[in-house]
Amino acid sequence: MAVAVAPGSPDFAVRMSEPVRKQMPGIRTCFGQAMVRSAQVQGRAVFEVEALAHGRSRARITSNRTGDQEMVECMRASLAQVGFQGVPRGVRSLITLDLTNSSAQSQLGARVQEVESPVKALPDGHVQSEGSTQQGEVQFRISGAAGARDAIESLHGDVSQRFAGLLDCRRKSSRKNHPATGTITLKLSIQEGKVTKMRSKADRSVGYKAPGCVMEWLGRAERTHLRPAEVELAITFGKD
Repeated sequence: MAVAVAPGSPDFAVRMSEPVRKQMPGIRTCFGQAMVRSAQVQGRAVFEVEALAHGRSRARITSNRTGDQEMVECMRASLAQVGFQGVPRGVRSLITLDLTNSSAQSQLGARVQEVESPVKALPDGHVQSEGSTQQGEVQFRISGAAGARDAIESLHGDVSQRFAGLLDCRRKSSRKNHPATGTITLKLSIQEGKVTKMRSKADRSVGYKAPGCVMEWLGRAERTHLRPAEVELAITFGKD
């Protein structure tokens, strides 16, 4: 499964991906029922999911290359049950499902390819995600114990959607002819959907205003989105 911003829509693809992923059991059921009708079914289906008022949604089929209209309609109905929180009304994302069948004689060979998570396992057993603005002015790394994977993935999505605030902190912390550079490291405790504790350590080169600005920015994170965990968030201001 891949989730991408729909043309002409604000980009909330990361935030919409988690609720969409919760519909995967229903989508797999549609695929399994199609396999009973024909062991040869496979291909790509693309849907547009739109956030409506009061957390509701609707879905429509934009492309069907599977040859099984009944299966794709079943999947559309499942996606129309998605519930969104913190996604503005009218925001749309494209959901692409690549259905592959490695054995024409068995349903065991069928799978729906999941979107790759930004969280990677490290050799020491911890997990980590990394991201940056397109030009690298702001980079971030989130790390924690293996049990914090879901929390890191949700925080990664929140940070990725709010680069504007970090760019503003970088600008405010810069001095004439001396742009703010370096890393701010934050030890975070996340409880009940919000950051309840944070301790910071920063390179002197980022400027004295940067840590406070970043902590204030972090306090505005989407409260219903964050998962409980103890994680480390390192934010680096790069050179121009």
